[in-house]
Amino acid sequence: MKIIREPSVYLVGRQITDDAEIDRFLADHDVSGWSTDATVAGEKLCEIAGRVCYMSFAKPRPGGNSAYLDRIIGVRHGSVLEHCVFNFIITGVSRSKPPKHAPKWKNSVSSHSKPTSP
Repeated sequence: MKIIREPSVYLVGRQITDDAEIDRFLADHDVSGWSTDATVAGEKLCEIAGRVCYMSFAKPRPGGNSAYLDRIIGVRHGSVLEHCVFNFIITGVSRSKPPKHAPKWKNSVSSHSKPTSP
């Protein structure tokens, strides 16, 4: 049995984009001229997810990807951000009680699935 004395974090998965497929989707849906200034795949995927949801490819927000994602966060449409996924394996910590310095993650399902009143 190996005794682990220090935690380790392994990044085992991250998002990438397939620009050819993005272009094919845009062409299939008569979207021309759309582009993003995002250089990080996860940010690009979140913007695309939001723009598909709102069909807003033709209405770019001034300020680029950063302003767009700030707006998504501001209106609390957090499910758009779930399209950016990174997978980690963390060893050397208890699963029952995270360390006091660990981030406190909200349960995205419960925080974004509350019904709204009309």
